[in-house]
Amino acid sequence: MSKLSEKKYAITFWIALWLAQSFLMAGGNELEFYLIKNIAIVGLQFLVVQVNFKVLFPFFFLKKTYLLYIMLSILLVYIVFSSSFIFIDLIFEFYYPRFDGGAQIGLISDFWAILSGSSFYSLALVCSLVYKLLKTNQDKEATNQELQKRLENDEHNNPITIKEGHKTHQLLAKDIHFIKGLKEYVVWHTKNGNIVALQTLNTIEAEYKEMGFLRVHKSYIVNMNHVSSFKSNNLNVQGELIPIGRVFKKNVIEFLSDSKS
Repeated sequence: MSKLSEKKYAITFWIALWLAQSFLMAGGNELEFYLIKNIAIVGLQFLVVQVNFKVLFPFFFLKKTYLLYIMLSILLVYIVFSSSFIFIDLIFEFYYPRFDGGAQIGLISDFWAILSGSSFYSLALVCSLVYKLLKTNQDKEATNQELQKRLENDEHNNPITIKEGHKTHQLLAKDIHFIKGLKEYVVWHTKNGNIVALQTLNTIEAEYKEMGFLRVHKSYIVNMNHVSSFKSNNLNVQGELIPIGRVFKKNVIEFLSDSKS
């Protein structure tokens, strides 16, 4: 989501909250009164959320100083609630110049008044915490997936070195179709032709398994990314039918099943 889209979403959310909260508080009566009152309340809820987003969550919660986070959160809600009456009066005085709310600057000490009156701001704080936890977890998963994707791309883009006599070939994994064993030699079947090298399938199997190469027969290792079809006893790799050995069949089926899931 772009920055502009995020801002539009946030504005829409806060307007929707203002309207919904006003309707719920009004209960069908004196809607105008609660619409005006909730300008102050929603504004202070927004303040609580932003302080949590910008200060409390990154500097205390993420650093695992949970007790300090809780104490500062309670203090924040208490201060906001205590000052809310002044802001509500100011809003009403703006809309109704003759209005005199008479709110006093000071802290409230009545426990039950604090508990009931601060619920709007406590809820805003809790919801913002839940949102940040979900968002942080989502961002971590996205980052991990991106890193995994980059690692996989790096693996497939790293050239494989093959020595053919006095000649050295550098090939990408994606350009290799399969490898056939011929006793002490192997034949690399690639998109540009075959390469005969003095190697063993056991060595190749161990070295390139993580790049999608799978032993499917005592004489064959296949780049599974090039498998176009599968039957009970063979694989179709770029038009070549590669036999599946009985002892390797289970691994082939598991690999193909995992790649589809």
